[in-house]
Amino acid sequence: MKSDAIESILTGTGAAAAGVGIAEGVYCIAAQSWPPGVFAVICLAVGASILACARNVRGSREASEREISDLRKHLELDAQKYRLVAKLFDDVLFEFNLVDNTITDSTNWEIVSSGDRFVNGTIDRKIVHPDDVKPFVEYFRGKQKTGELKEIEIRLRVRPKEDYHWTQIKGIVLGDKDGKPEKIVGRRQDVDKQRRERDALREKAERDMMTGLYNKNTSELMMKKMLSQGGICALLIIDVDRFKDINDKLGHQAGDEVLKDTAREIRDSFRDQDVVGRIGGDEFAVLMCGLGDNKESIVEERCGRIIQVMQILSEKSSFNYQVTCSIGAAFYPEDGNDYRLLFEHADEALYEAKRNGRNRFEFYRQEK
Repeated sequence: MKSDAIESILTGTGAAAAGVGIAEGVYCIAAQSWPPGVFAVICLAVGASILACARNVRGSREASEREISDLRKHLELDAQKYRLVAKLFDDVLFEFNLVDNTITDSTNWEIVSSGDRFVNGTIDRKIVHPDDVKPFVEYFRGKQKTGELKEIEIRLRVRPKEDYHWTQIKGIVLGDKDGKPEKIVGRRQDVDKQRRERDALREKAERDMMTGLYNKNTSELMMKKMLSQGGICALLIIDVDRFKDINDKLGHQAGDEVLKDTAREIRDSFRDQDVVGRIGGDEFAVLMCGLGDNKESIVEERCGRIIQVMQILSEKSSFNYQVTCSIGAAFYPEDGNDYRLLFEHADEALYEAKRNGRNRFEFYRQEK
């Protein structure tokens, strides 16, 4: 069968015959001469070389055994070159068979895992970061389309208990002779350094330099996104009372200390999933979502805690000055069904708290 296929490359006439012959020839040679994983990557890397060889000998109706042997040596040499290139660039090439779920990679060109052990075992042993399991499963077990280019970035580790590294998996879906998806061929590359540098730059752009909280623009974007997901939410606007007096009497260094301490205590008073940001010089905003029928009691408890903490901060501070804050709160969707209206009503509640003596919180109350 191998000789017949090669002969079809060497003797085929016309573009169609040459294309079919090349495909069959490469398949037969690879299947019988190399381990399973080499075939697909070699097809990608040396396809042009095969075509050149085929064109050189296509005019001859009867190819000699020497020409066939030369073609085989040429393919084997290119395969060795490709393995060397893969090592130089620290990439791991892989072939995932969609039919039997076996995966082969370029570490030694042997089957690494087979059947359900690859996907399920990788997850069970926590090789994939728990937050990245869904895209990992979708990549290998999701709907496949022949010719589709696939790319994901997920966190992987070689062994349990090691640190996770951001890894880019990039491949293409190859089809069988009938065009049905048969395997994914691609590479796995460690991009941890680049990803962490990129994340650090984005984090810097999203954060307020002084307090480390989200800045105004990022806070608004994140709050709008959370509100779009529905549910009961509460927006709190927190303002440091008479902050200008602190700056004027004690200096900007003392004012900065107040802002940093206030930001830290606000952040510590809320859940990780709550959005906390600095939206003005002495003004902060918090969005809490996923609340229930007891929403008012939850917000009352949080506001009371912040007001109490401000009193403690004043007593512990290096300067002798009383620092208090006022808080306004409004509920979504009851007090506003979009961010703009919700913010406007929370702001009205804040100024109601200031009119009523400061150092307190108020809920938005719709005028009747």
